[in-house]
Amino acid sequence: MYGFAKVTMDEIAADIGMGKASLYYYFPTKEKLFIEVIYREHDEFMANVSLVAAEDICASAKLTKYAEQRFHYFNKLINLSILEARASMKTKPMLKEMFTELRKRELRLVQKIIREGKATGEFQVQSVELTSLTIMHIMQGLRQLFLRGFQREGVEDIRLKRFRKEYLLAVQMILHGISVPAQRR
Repeated sequence: MYGFAKVTMDEIAADIGMGKASLYYYFPTKEKLFIEVIYREHDEFMANVSLVAAEDICASAKLTKYAEQRFHYFNKLINLSILEARASMKTKPMLKEMFTELRKRELRLVQKIIREGKATGEFQVQSVELTSLTIMHIMQGLRQLFLRGFQREGVEDIRLKRFRKEYLLAVQMILHGISVPAQRR
């Protein structure tokens, strides 16, 4: 496959062993198929993260596992060549609306983790909503930075490993800060 921009419905139908007419019956356009793939991948990601949120572990561990799951979801979208379509003028409006909806679902889950950590005294935050939004913005910023390089250079395992390291480090910095307690200075 060549990614969203270059792949044809004929190629998709052949790859999945379905007639082109049958594929068009379920998905009248390539964009509709594309949207369905993203929703299914996001639903799987949310199901995995929901399982993490329900685990009997501390909120810090849940947030770290959330970041790990988020990285794997992002990597999956890259491997499916989904992210390259974000620049397409034809798909941009529908993607913006869809990703806004998906971010709201994800934000509610992050808020749940932060709220739990605040309730147990593990997190000291003024606003669960603002803290959750900030965490998501930091992660989104790292993804955007990676995507800029991805569009210029493509994905290399070394770059992906470095990105994963930065992604998880950002969560650790949020959880633990970078300052040394006064008694250790």
